Amino acid sequence: FKDGDRVACKQQTFCGYCPACKSGRGMQACEQRGFNHGGWGEFVALSAGCVYPIPDNIDLEEASIIACAVGTTFNALSTVAKVLPGETVLTTGAGGGLGIHGMQVAKALGARSIALTSSPQKVEMLKNIGADDVVLAEGNDYWDAILEKTGGKGPDVVLDNVGLPNVFTPCFRAMKTGGRYVFTGQVGRQKIDIYAAFIFAKRGIITGSGPGTMTEFADAMKLVEEGKVKPIIEKMKLDDVVEATLRQDANKGFGRLVLIP
Repeated sequence: FKDGDRVACKQQTFCGYCPACKSGRGMQACEQRGFNHGGWGEFVALSAGCVYPIPDNIDLEEASIIACAVGTTFNALSTVAKVLPGETVLTTGAGGGLGIHGMQVAKALGARSIALTSSPQKVEMLKNIGADDVVLAEGNDYWDAILEKTGGKGPDVVLDNVGLPNVFTPCFRAMKTGGRYVFTGQVGRQKIDIYAAFIFAKRGIITGSGPGTMTEFADAMKLVEEGKVKPIIEKMKLDDVVEATLRQDANKGFGRLVLIP
């Protein structure tokens, strides 16, 4: 890199020299890995090992969310869930920062993408962005609504960005036998309960997904460069950081909120 280069950073940094890093698993296994902080700052110092060049056709503001919002969901769906073309992916919290991009990543991988949202005002917005169908999460028992949208078969993969009982229970119940349930987030502190019998009877896989590797960051950047995924952002000034935080906590945003210095 040289002065003036346009770069975006991963949400984590790593040493680059240990066996885990040399094998490409630095983001998951490097003992020196840690989060990159500075999103509320005008300037930030970063290791060159965690930044990646931004293609000319991508704005800086859009590029700022690609590692987390697109790269994380790409890791969850492509590497962890191993989504295949023609499968059906249900994305929870689809109007949020991870969900709205995970929904697009699923389509980019050739899957049928169904969005789950608890906000009625976001239903048409999600369809306009590319959701093949939208399920409105009403109450705590809407698994039959998910089945209806999948012709009674259930989704092959559930990408859960919410991690709450009233989301997990109906989504896992609706998931197809032999399906994969991938957690990428938890927005509250409630515990999830499940009988082991439900897991082995469904032959389901429940797993988690992390930030992903630098290679997956590059793959995510490529998806955006080629127009297969569109970063959905809402811009606010850095001076309005308090208002932005309250807006985020109240779930009033659509996509990712970006602070502009």
